[in-house]
Amino acid sequence: MSAAAVVLGRSPGTTFGATVKLAFLRAIRTFIQGVAASFGTGLIGTSLLTATYWEAFGVSVLGALITAGASFLQNVATFFPEDPTQTEAGI
Repeated sequence: MSAAAVVLGRSPGTTFGATVKLAFLRAIRTFIQGVAASFGTGLIGTSLLTATYWEAFGVSVLGALITAGASFLQNVATFFPEDPTQTEAGI
């Protein structure tokens, strides 16, 4: 098992549709984690920046959305090797 395959590995799947579905679910998970982190980031952002809580929170959520999009693309890219540490979810 190579470290590159683990770090850059895509979502497993027997078909492209199964891979896309799993990649989408992983991207949603990444987005939810980012939004959860945004609550604290918004609070810190008001102390460091001249922004309201909701402005700092909104920018942080936008960052979570961009990260989720990048996660989806990385997980669905067929030119990456399949992640050997993952198995197909069977969903």
